[in-house]
Amino acid sequence: MSAQDSNGRMGRATLMVAVLGVVYGDIGTSPIYTMNILFGRTGLAVDAVNVLGALSLIFWSLVLVVGLKYMSFVLSADNDGDGGVIALATLLRRHSRRHARALALFLGVVASALLVGDGLLTPAISVLSAVQGLELVTSDLAEWVPELTVVVLIALFAIQHRGTAKVGRLFGPVMLVWFLLLAGIGVRWILEVPGVLVALDPRHAFWFMQHNGWIGFLTLGTVFLVVTGSEALYADLGHFGRRPIQLTWFLLVWPALMLNYLGQGALLLSEQGSPGNTFFGLVSGHWLIGLIAIATLATVIASQAIITGLFSLFRQLSDLDYFPQLRVSHTSVTQPGQIYIASVNWLMMLGTLLLVLGFRSADGLANAYGLAIGAVTLITSLLFLAYQRKVKRRGWAAILALGLVFLGVDLAFLTALATKLLSGAQIVVLISGAILVLMLTWRWGQRRLRQCQELAAPLSEFVASAPVQSAVRTHGSAIFLTRTAGHVPLSLLHNFRHNLVLHRETYVLQIEIEDAPRVRLEEKLELERLGSGFFVAVLHLGYMEHPRLEGILDLLSQSAYPPSYEHPSLFLSRVRIALAKAGKGPSLRARLYAFMQRNTPSPAFLLGAPPEQLIEIGVHYKL
Repeated sequence: MSAQDSNGRMGRATLMVAVLGVVYGDIGTSPIYTMNILFGRTGLAVDAVNVLGALSLIFWSLVLVVGLKYMSFVLSADNDGDGGVIALATLLRRHSRRHARALALFLGVVASALLVGDGLLTPAISVLSAVQGLELVTSDLAEWVPELTVVVLIALFAIQHRGTAKVGRLFGPVMLVWFLLLAGIGVRWILEVPGVLVALDPRHAFWFMQHNGWIGFLTLGTVFLVVTGSEALYADLGHFGRRPIQLTWFLLVWPALMLNYLGQGALLLSEQGSPGNTFFGLVSGHWLIGLIAIATLATVIASQAIITGLFSLFRQLSDLDYFPQLRVSHTSVTQPGQIYIASVNWLMMLGTLLLVLGFRSADGLANAYGLAIGAVTLITSLLFLAYQRKVKRRGWAAILALGLVFLGVDLAFLTALATKLLSGAQIVVLISGAILVLMLTWRWGQRRLRQCQELAAPLSEFVASAPVQSAVRTHGSAIFLTRTAGHVPLSLLHNFRHNLVLHRETYVLQIEIEDAPRVRLEEKLELERLGSGFFVAVLHLGYMEHPRLEGILDLLSQSAYPPSYEHPSLFLSRVRIALAKAGKGPSLRARLYAFMQRNTPSPAFLLGAPPEQLIEIGVHYKL
């Protein structure tokens, strides 16, 4: 074997370990609570038909949803290497007509709102289920489990500002130990009851449904918990690529999960009666303390991945103009994707803690968990089928075949999950609905502002006008940020009217967020010379990129018309909303948008502009 081949294999192995720490945290901690909920809260009798049937449903759910749908098909739909429902929606948008583009992006936005609701529940149910293992150590700790969970979660959210660059190196090895442990403790019980392996026969799933009727169908809402992390596989595609995610799943994660589920089933078959805690019941004595400790650590890692994923999601939504611009802090000098958003972090912490203290047990949280992500997987299927038809030009026969499998499974799960609406899931619907209202309101307000700005005089007419041609010129360069490069920025207009002077070089800059996650360096900047010292610049960025003043200045300095002065002044418009008082007064939507606009950080902060180079000019708009 050559040294190059050896290094290549070592690199792939290292990458696969890293995948474990980021991609598989959510789905990898599902064994802690799924079987407990199936044979606890749902009230299923612990007998051979139910145990083998439930295991069969779990096995084939992992095969159809994760193995077939995501691993074999959906991961192939990448947007310049990036994955996730937003990436899929924007990819489809580029290849569709106007109304279809709007529908695709709307579905992506709805799915994003649902992911936020799910993101609050995942840390709550994961950490709470792990800490509940302490009840087996001593019953005196049972009533303190929610409070101990709160302490763990507060610590988790409190360290987010430090970023994952350092602790992230530990995530992969810890999760590797976790999956090996899942497999090991499962194998021990399978050897005790080898007959449990017959659960892989799909007939046991049909016999389970036949035996339990409607109740059996409703248990799909709990079985779905084993695949709730499947959307994360797709969302993290851009971080690791398709091949490492697939190899890690088929070689380690899937076998480890199934061995553990089968081990829990073997435990139930060997001790039919009161199920207790089937996961922590797999070990005893001093092993129990160790299992509780590593399970808690694994759920913290899973929660960490969810939290950082939502940071990226909110940033994408901001760049697509569906959410206000947020104060983003970069936590790594080498990985631009590692970011921290304080407002999102603390609001997530508040929501997660309220859920823990409100439901107080993993069984209770299971009533609310799953519905949001079930709807997201259905939206992903719809967008993927449209992608196969519109982009890949698949025939209707192939689309119909895939649709029957994907939509059939998704709709079955979603129907069962919908019954949770009256027992706790309504809280997730309310959270996701509120987020969706905020996003659509912001989008509406930004469009209204853009329409108002487009009423301004064309920039070419302004430059050619007599007052501009005869204006006094001051030394230096200035950059005026605008949303519509073809029109006069109001900050430029107001500054000229009040001061009656212009800079020797004036750059009117528009930042355009493209559908692609990233834009090639040579395509980022378009620069046009208008004459009389005026230039129009359009900066093209992907939705995964972030505009910073120093980067903008670097691009301008390397352009055909670089600024003559080293530190140009940056002029920004600070929006002020005046509500119209026509008829019965401003609408609730206008009031909400005005409130959001008032509490949005200044663009200067988001661009990282030094105070000595910044001039903000207030601009009033009436809605």
